[in-house]
Amino acid sequence: MRTGLLLLSLFIYLNLSAQNYTTQHKIETVIAQRSIYLNGGARASMGGKSRVTIPIQLPRNTVRWYYSFSTSPGESGTDNLNLLVQLSSIVVAPAGITRNALSNIQIPSGSASIDVYLMDQVNADAFLRKVDNDGGTFYYNRDGSVFNTRQAVVSVNSNIGNQLYLGLKNPSMMDGINITIEVVAEAAEEVYQDEWVSETTDKVFEDCVNNFSIHDAAHEQVCNCFKDKIVASYTPSSFSNLSNSDLSKLYNDLVKSCAEQSGNSGILQKDKRIKELVEFIKGQTITKDYSGQEKSLVELITLGVDDYQIYNSLAYCQLCLKKYDEAKKNLTIGLGKNPTDLFLLGNLGDYYLLTNQYDQAIEIFRLHKNERLEDKRHFKDAVADDLKEFERLGITNDSFNKVRKELRIE
Repeated sequence: MRTGLLLLSLFIYLNLSAQNYTTQHKIETVIAQRSIYLNGGARASMGGKSRVTIPIQLPRNTVRWYYSFSTSPGESGTDNLNLLVQLSSIVVAPAGITRNALSNIQIPSGSASIDVYLMDQVNADAFLRKVDNDGGTFYYNRDGSVFNTRQAVVSVNSNIGNQLYLGLKNPSMMDGINITIEVVAEAAEEVYQDEWVSETTDKVFEDCVNNFSIHDAAHEQVCNCFKDKIVASYTPSSFSNLSNSDLSKLYNDLVKSCAEQSGNSGILQKDKRIKELVEFIKGQTITKDYSGQEKSLVELITLGVDDYQIYNSLAYCQLCLKKYDEAKKNLTIGLGKNPTDLFLLGNLGDYYLLTNQYDQAIEIFRLHKNERLEDKRHFKDAVADDLKEFERLGITNDSFNKVRKELRIE
């Protein structure tokens, strides 16, 4: 059986698919500093207000958010909170702002206490209606709520992604209070780093090695040199942006330079000859020049190409040339490398059939007859094609029809 695919895939592919991203945290304003005056509860009943809600719309990539506030008596404001400025000045590690860093935030001292509730919209409405004053209740999230507090910086991790409200309440019945409040979010974003990391340098090395027909210590030495030259001369983005023609020229120039520098110039001529042979074998397969193809495949093996498909193709040519002992030898080598390959097993069955060992041949054909090869043919259809080709070459025996009958081949 001929292999469904030719033995080698030779190409130049040096683009980087891996990209280096790091997570960076930044501080964004959600509610700029504002002052809110709340009456005492008794005065609020005569037209003022002792409660207010603030809607919180968080950025999409928020990982946590913060609010700070301070209080002052009457309608006079407090000093600036500068929460955004202070948090932004902290060196933010990938894990975000730490609790110790947060404790260093400076807040103007407050003079009176307030209650702050973190709620959803339904409970924020109930909060404003003061249902709790009439025996009702509203619900709030303890993570993000503080009570009887004059000033604070509050870190909130929960409810990110939902519509949130901060409910501010003046618990005093008589005294009004001014609240200065600011809300910020800590958002994380993936930022591309135009720097080489092991994943991308390994990709450059692997693509270089894969462009050679064979892999050995000499090729790895050349490709390590190639990788080092690329890393020294290009950033990942500038390398990835090279055109195919520029990549091809760069590859050829640097590999040649590295081969000479490392004393491995001979591998380039060897690789060139291997690629020429691969193209030649394609033509010999089409013209069914089995004698010429045998010579080309043998030369490939002497040049170091040691793939199981090479031995399968060589064995098939030798079956067509009636070189059965040599075919058996190469099938044995190929099956040692890949004992489950259906092409090799099919050719082993052909060998048994052509050497009048029908029982061994039909055992293989029966076992695999309904399996599919890589080229999508059923195994038994490939056997049928082999029988036709052998007959075209004048190779046949009485067992051919027995195989056709057993496998129901027309």
